Amino acid sequence: MINRLNFKQIFFSLLILSVCFLFIYHFYLKELLLNYFRRSPDYLDKNYYSGIFNNLEYSISFSLIILFFVGFYSDKILLRIKGLSLNKLFFYLISFQCLIQILNIFLIDTIQHSDASFYLIYGKKLAETGNYLSPQGYPTAFWPIGVPAMIAFFVKLGLEPAISFQILNIILSALTLLVLYKIFSRLLSKEQLKYFLIIYVLYPNNLFSTQSVLTEIPFIFLVCLSLLLFIKAEEINYKVLMLIIGVIIGIATLIRANSILFVLIFAILILKYFNKEKIKSLCLLLVGFVIVITPWTVRNYTHFKSLVLSSTNLGYIFLMGNHKNSLGNVNFDFTYDFNNKNEADESTEAIKKAILDLKSEPFEALIRIPKKIFWSYWRGDHAVTWALKETKSDTNDKVKSFVFYLCNFYFYTVLVLSIIGFYNYWNRKDYRLEVSFMILFYLLNLLLIIIFVGNERYIYPVFVVHLFFMIKYSLKLVDND
Repeated sequence: MINRLNFKQIFFSLLILSVCFLFIYHFYLKELLLNYFRRSPDYLDKNYYSGIFNNLEYSISFSLIILFFVGFYSDKILLRIKGLSLNKLFFYLISFQCLIQILNIFLIDTIQHSDASFYLIYGKKLAETGNYLSPQGYPTAFWPIGVPAMIAFFVKLGLEPAISFQILNIILSALTLLVLYKIFSRLLSKEQLKYFLIIYVLYPNNLFSTQSVLTEIPFIFLVCLSLLLFIKAEEINYKVLMLIIGVIIGIATLIRANSILFVLIFAILILKYFNKEKIKSLCLLLVGFVIVITPWTVRNYTHFKSLVLSSTNLGYIFLMGNHKNSLGNVNFDFTYDFNNKNEADESTEAIKKAILDLKSEPFEALIRIPKKIFWSYWRGDHAVTWALKETKSDTNDKVKSFVFYLCNFYFYTVLVLSIIGFYNYWNRKDYRLEVSFMILFYLLNLLLIIIFVGNERYIYPVFVVHLFFMIKYSLKLVDND
C-alpha cells in the first residue's frame, strides 16, 4: 500500500514540479517545440501551436500563482466545501458547467474541422437526399450514421445544425453529470463525491467538449446511463430495464462502433452479479440491441453484401495503426481506396494488408504496442484543441495557451494519482459491480487501442475511471480515512 496524499502534500509537490518545468521549458523545450511546429505542413497546427508555445511561460507562471493561492488558502477552501450540502454543491456545479458551455458557443464560435466537418457534410446530404451517401454519391457507412442522423434531423427542423448539436451536447453533458452523481454516490463517501464532482466539472476538457460536432458527449452519456439502469435493474422491473439497456447499446453502436463491446461487458456483469434470471436478462438485452441495429444492418447488407453492424471503417483504422510505416498514432501515409463503391470489401482488403505487414515485421508490431498506448496518453487536451484550434472569433493566444496548459496539467495530475490509487485498490480488491464495470470498460478500451491505433480521443471517455481511483484510493480527505 502507498500512503494516501492530502491536499497540502499534493499542492506542495505540484508547485515544485511546476517551477522545475518552467525552467526546463524556458531553457530547453520552447525552441524545440516551436521549431517542430514551424515545419508542420498543416497550416492550422502551425498557427495554433505557435501561439500556444510562444505563450506557455505566461501560462505556467499564471498557473503557479493560482496554485500558490489555492494551496495557501486550502484550509479555508476545504472548510467551505465541507460546509456545503451535497445537493447545493451539485446545483452550483451543474449551473457553472452549463453557463461556461453556453458562453463558449458565443465567445469562441468554433469552426468545425476534420471529423466534425465530415459529420456536418454527411448529415446535410442525408437531409437533402434522404440517403446516406459518400461525396462520390455512393451509399456509405464509413462514418457511423448516429451523429449525421442527428444533424439531418436539425436541418429538417430548419435549425442551424452545428449550434443545435452544441446545445444538445450541453443538455447531454448536464444529464451525464446527474447520472455520474447517482452512480458514484454508491461508491464514494459524501466528501469524496464532492471532490469527484468538483474535479470532473472543472476539467477543461469537460467544459470545452460540447463545442465540437463529435461522438464523445452522446457516447459518454449513453454509457453512463446504461450502467445506472443496470444498477437499478434488480430494484425495479428488470425485464423492461434490460430491454432498454439493449436499446441504448444499439443507439450507442450507431454513434460509435466500439459501443458493441458493451454487449460483452454487460453479459459478463449479468453472469457474475445479477441475481434474477440471468439467461433471460441477457436475452432481453440482446433483443433490445437487435431491434435497434437490425434496420441499419439490413440496409448495409443490401448495399455491401456484408454484415456491417455500425460502420465500414474498421479496416481503415486497423491499417492506420498497423501498416509497415506506422508509429502507432493517427497518420494518413498509407493507401486506401475511397472510390471503391463497396466499402466493406475495401475494409476487408485493408485488414488483409495490415495483417501481411504485421506478419512480415512481427518485432516492429510488438514495439508498436507501447507506442499506441503512449500516443493515447501523451496529452490530455483533445476537446480543448478541437474547440480552439480554428475559431471565427479572435481568441487571444494567451487564453488558448493557458487553457491548453491547464488541461494537460490537470490530466497528468489525475493520471499519476490514479495510478497510485489503482495500486492501492489492487491490494484491497474491491469487486463491487460498478468498479468491475469501470475496469472492464477501461481494459476493453485499452485493448482496442492496442489492436487498432493510439489516439487521445479514446482516453477521454475513461477519464472518470482515472478520477474515481484517484479520489477513492489515492487522496486522504479526512484524518481517519
